[in-house]
Amino acid sequence: MKLFKKLVALLIVALLLIGCSTANNGNNNPNDGNNDVTPTGNGDTLVVAAAELNGDYVAGFTNTTYDVWVRNLINRGYEVYDTDEGGQFKLNQTSNAKDPEITENEDGSKTFHFFLNPDLTWSDGEPITAKDYVFSVLFADSVEWLNAGAGVAAGDGLVGYAAYHAGESASFPGIKYINDTEFEATIDAEMLPYFYETAYVAIGPTPLHRYAPNLTIGEDGSSLTTVEGYELTDADKTEFVSRVDDEIAAAEEAIAALEAELAEEDADVAGIEKEIAGLKEDIVLFEEQKSGVDTADVSKILLQSGAYDVAQTYRYAPDVTSGAYKFVSFENNAATVELNPEFKGDMYGKIPTVKRVVVRSVNQTLDVDLAINGEVDIVQGVIEDDKIQKAVASDKVGIQVYSRNGYGLIAFHIDAGATQYKEVRQAVAYLLNRAQFVSDILGGYGVIGQGEYGLAQWMYTEKGTELEAAVHNYALDYDKANELLDQSPFKFEADGTTPWDAAKGAELAESEGENFTYYRHDAEGNELVINHFGTVENSVTDLINIQLPPNGRVVGLKYSVTMGDFGTLIQHYSQPGASREYTAFNLATNFTAVYDPYYSYHSDFYGNYNYNSNGVNDPEIDALIEAMRNLDSSETEQYAENWLEYQVYWNDLLPNIPLYSNEYRDIYNVRVQGLESTPVWDWSKDIADITLAG
Repeated sequence: MKLFKKLVALLIVALLLIGCSTANNGNNNPNDGNNDVTPTGNGDTLVVAAAELNGDYVAGFTNTTYDVWVRNLINRGYEVYDTDEGGQFKLNQTSNAKDPEITENEDGSKTFHFFLNPDLTWSDGEPITAKDYVFSVLFADSVEWLNAGAGVAAGDGLVGYAAYHAGESASFPGIKYINDTEFEATIDAEMLPYFYETAYVAIGPTPLHRYAPNLTIGEDGSSLTTVEGYELTDADKTEFVSRVDDEIAAAEEAIAALEAELAEEDADVAGIEKEIAGLKEDIVLFEEQKSGVDTADVSKILLQSGAYDVAQTYRYAPDVTSGAYKFVSFENNAATVELNPEFKGDMYGKIPTVKRVVVRSVNQTLDVDLAINGEVDIVQGVIEDDKIQKAVASDKVGIQVYSRNGYGLIAFHIDAGATQYKEVRQAVAYLLNRAQFVSDILGGYGVIGQGEYGLAQWMYTEKGTELEAAVHNYALDYDKANELLDQSPFKFEADGTTPWDAAKGAELAESEGENFTYYRHDAEGNELVINHFGTVENSVTDLINIQLPPNGRVVGLKYSVTMGDFGTLIQHYSQPGASREYTAFNLATNFTAVYDPYYSYHSDFYGNYNYNSNGVNDPEIDALIEAMRNLDSSETEQYAENWLEYQVYWNDLLPNIPLYSNEYRDIYNVRVQGLESTPVWDWSKDIADITLAG
């Protein structure tokens, strides 16, 4: 069992699928019902409504959409390349002193030589140098960061990534420090062409002096070493051992929880025992780290200690940042940030004027009412018709409308339980009246989705008509669902031999209702059951619960819906334990400007549920993903063709059931001026253009 995978579970992190990950950062995720909001009332503070916040502000762990807003405010701004309002990569005019020098090397690799603005500073006044940019990659891709529970792929396109990431090399030649204002990033020839090539080198700084103050960049410019003359102190050793002890305590706590699960009637004994064994192996490794503190490489000790500190402390209260705002607090379900006086400007050189921003968890049923009443300033991504009509009828709010760069969905784990069978997943899709989601929830402001796309994507604009003609158009059809289930292992009655009778099932479903027991079984006598987890106070969860349990009975499927908070949902979805209590979830996802399903569905990430959360391990989808990404950025026509082929296969494999893609409406109090949202440019990116009147 990989140590980093177990640590993700131990640290109880929550996922926000990055990039194009499905995961799960949509706007249908209600909170705990908290409605303790502070009226806006002044021109200094912008209050933004959110659902549930995790209070987690470092990439590599689970950040909800709402946490990412805060992360954008405190960290975004000094990447050498950034994406604009239309999702196009542009050179950052603030962080770069001049255009980079780009060299196509004889071996097929490509080197970007960057020249930084010498006046950049951290929020604590320390200078930002090229060391911080190089450290950003060296830290994120280090074994030590993985050991701390993070899951990132910051430099996976650069020369030497695999060896460095695996701990086989201390040097990472694809990233190189030249001097305090210059560094190089070299894309590996094997990773070219790549349709989103610029994303490989869109590097931002990480505070070396905060994360690992006694480390510096080595003489080769591509490794980490101790500051000249530094020797490990007793205090360093004590701190390191203390942080490892925290990891051991977390592992022991997880073991105790798993041992409690063993006592449950339907416990997956083999799976749980395997997970416990893995945790015990991790504890052995932790103990080895402690016992080796006097003999280990000093730089490794310092880096590991720093990684544990970031994972255990800094990511919840980041005290040194580079963005337009400084983190102040996260308490009472609200994150507060204030202007960073050291900030030199965003990619356009703009500096925000709103002094303070509060992202506050509110009751999602009342969020638009709160905006109308002036208790919050912005409610982003509204999709419900009743809320939209309230906003239209009010002169207290304005509305920004834009197509969604994502979709709402039911996500499956396709490597466990009944949902591991494609026929079962497709049958569920034929048990849904998806048009009702569009009409009842969206009020017609959306369309039924057929694949992994959003209305705002240019590929859909070009190929949407062809796609609609080529895919399964899943619609409520009991006969089709029965046909598919008869092709699955679940085609028998409880004895495991008698064929399940569709006519009898339909009759009993009508006459017995919730007392129905005539469910399908496989040859071993296992009942056909899908346990679904959805969030409370969520109209999508409610409609799923209205449709799937009764419709499932008609075809012999027990579809059980459990409701709870978003944090619990994410834990089951992206950190599944051995028991796999739930294998279906209702979520929503929004894509970034870089649409690359490699990180979400490719088998390279199978087993890492922070990325490949669905558990997809399919050679055909691997090949289709690679065909999309292995194109030059100029080959847009071929990319669209490959995207179409990928979507058709995805629609058949069905790791998720698309429910809808729609328009978003950002509803804001009229005192908010200058807000211009796009599918890839939310209020947290637009903050420099926002002002508050009155």
